[in-house]
Amino acid sequence: MRNELLEALRLEDLNGNARELAELIGMEGFIRLVDVYGGTSNLYIPKAEQLVLPVRDEMIRREFDGGNSIQLARKWGLTERYIREIVKDKLKELRIAPGPGQMSLWD
Repeated sequence: MRNELLEALRLEDLNGNARELAELIGMEGFIRLVDVYGGTSNLYIPKAEQLVLPVRDEMIRREFDGGNSIQLARKWGLTERYIREIVKDKLKELRIAPGPGQMSLWD
């Protein structure tokens, strides 16, 4: 009965925040959200800035060439120290890898 009522729900039946949310995510998404989280107050929606941090950090690691941390800091609006923290694993790899025309000890 409850699901039947939810499926009959229309955008015009909603007011206030419920209507704004349904307009934003669509009625199907809104009904799923209500069905799963309805009545709870512990739903946290992170800010976009937080969600994209892993993507930004991966882009920085790809752009890092071992000597451009100042340029990356300027480009991304971060400190050079923070850039070094993001790329620390790649920096280790670059330090271990043999230079062009050099052989590693393992070759």
